[in-house]
Amino acid sequence: MRVDEAMLARLGNRFSATDFPPSRGSKSGAIFMKKLLLALIIGLTACNYESDKDYDQELYIDHYKSECEGEMVLLCLRTKLSSDDDWSLFYDQIEGFNYKWGYSYKLRVKLSNLESPPQDASSVIYSLVEIVDEVSEHSETAFDMSAGRFSSGVVVNKTTGVYELYGEKEFSCVPAECSIVESLISQDLAILFEFKHNSILSEPMRLSQIKCSDSRESFHNSCL
Repeated sequence: MRVDEAMLARLGNRFSATDFPPSRGSKSGAIFMKKLLLALIIGLTACNYESDKDYDQELYIDHYKSECEGEMVLLCLRTKLSSDDDWSLFYDQIEGFNYKWGYSYKLRVKLSNLESPPQDASSVIYSLVEIVDEVSEHSETAFDMSAGRFSSGVVVNKTTGVYELYGEKEFSCVPAECSIVESLISQDLAILFEFKHNSILSEPMRLSQIKCSDSRESFHNSCL
């Protein structure tokens, strides 16, 4: 059996094609096998070392967040690694990145591995390298957000016609819709909202409809 020269190069040029034994079972064959085993060990060690180094990765970020439950209940970024992937919840922070609601992003981020991460914390630190693309979402794009699936008190009335989600993002509603929101809050129910962004993205989102509500125990089966 012969080993490809390219593989030999990747293993650190520990041996060359001239090291191959002329026949199986010979003394030179035993020496060769020892060299091969040593080179494989060195190669695997090098691969493990490389995996501990920092590396860059592209990350897509959606124009709104979704509620999530980790060490605490909050709103998480929706991310994916390629444009063809499904969105998933991102529980970490990205150092140097200032997220703005209503914008979709394509980022290049650096991932750094921590040797001794704090207990229950991520072993990876994400840092912004470059904002490759940043696109504002159309104000008529509707999107769903649930609230109260994991905890009460996450929808708070700030002023007349304006509520706040998770202490982070405000939304506005007309009086009839606001009355329904207030009633659902008083019943301590989880709510599935449909929102649209304001034409001025820094302003409160607009509540377009309340799609569903139920107890926390039944919400997932009833509304999602």
